[in-house]
Amino acid sequence: MSCTGTAKPIRRDRRDVLPTRRLPLRLRPGAARSYTRVVGYDFNSLLGRLVGWRLYSIEFVLDYIQLRFDVDGSSDAPVLTCDVRPRVVVGQSSLAPSDPGWADALVSFAGQDVVATHEAMGDGLRLDFATGSIVLRPDNDELVGPEIATLNGFNAGDWMCWRPGEEAFEYL
Repeated sequence: MSCTGTAKPIRRDRRDVLPTRRLPLRLRPGAARSYTRVVGYDFNSLLGRLVGWRLYSIEFVLDYIQLRFDVDGSSDAPVLTCDVRPRVVVGQSSLAPSDPGWADALVSFAGQDVVATHEAMGDGLRLDFATGSIVLRPDNDELVGPEIATLNGFNAGDWMCWRPGEEAFEYL
């Protein structure tokens, strides 16, 4: 089951919701569930909306990273939350999170516009900038939870959650 869709308010009883680290809802076992079924997911359709947007903030939050984007004339505020730390490609160098200089290389993209995005089955996700790329294509040993990344913050409520075994990460 894919976890993409348009946000719609769901009426829930307070007792159904458990507190979580950062997700808005986690249901108690036995609570009523409703899912959005998505037919015909188009690779790069949501991620591609970031082309032309400026990466203005990179937030390191304990065990995940949030990349925030803005563009003149829009009130959308997209956020790409990476539960798996991405690789950073600058020139011919590909830096893993454990490599010296990785965080500095990631921060060097702040203030740059996204020039291209790539999402394909088995290839993961990639955001291209003028000076390099941010790549999400983890190995099994890099997975730290049920999600690899989430993109949300669009006014229309469109969002996408990438998980192992689905869409671009079908290889996991």
